[in-house]
Amino acid sequence: MIFYVHLYYVYVRPLLESSSQIFSPYTICDIDLLESVQRTFTKHLGGMYGIPYMTRLSILAIDLLEVRRLKYDLQMVYKIILGLVKLPFKLFFFLAW
Repeated sequence: MIFYVHLYYVYVRPLLESSSQIFSPYTICDIDLLESVQRTFTKHLGGMYGIPYMTRLSILAIDLLEVRRLKYDLQMVYKIILGLVKLPFKLFFFLAW
């Protein structure tokens, strides 16, 4: 089972998370559609069929895709604020202090 999770990490999840800073789904329909790929994968692993989705994720130590997108967004904000990427800070943020 760990082998299949590793294959999922290497081959499937990068496709689901690619360019998440550019395209981050915001409608429930799109979020559920992306999450259904991971939900189906975890359901088909041996011994995981009858277990609720959130429990399967905690057993396999996998985050929700929505949580991972949020982490990527926060990393991008951090990089913009520190000037680590060539995006103008003032285009995205303003200081209110």
